[in-house]
Amino acid sequence: MVAGSIPGSPRRTATAASRSPVAQPSPQDCDAAQGMLGDSVAVYLDGGPTEAAVASSIVDLTGPVPILKRAGAISAERLRKVATDLQEP
Repeated sequence: MVAGSIPGSPRRTATAASRSPVAQPSPQDCDAAQGMLGDSVAVYLDGGPTEAAVASSIVDLTGPVPILKRAGAISAERLRKVATDLQEP
């Protein structure tokens, strides 16, 4: 789950999940995601096609230090440029 602040929004946060059915590749653009997930997602934000055909990197930010839960398209090394205290399990 990814969450970020949206200034001025009544809800104040946006969330997104990396949720591809088992044995199916991750969708590479918004149309593919809509085709795969349909009405189970209320709002789709189209930021253009992905740059890599790799699953999302997942970082847990709920504790005192960020923890890399799943390495993906963004490497731990690159994540450490913005989260210098990133921990790996």
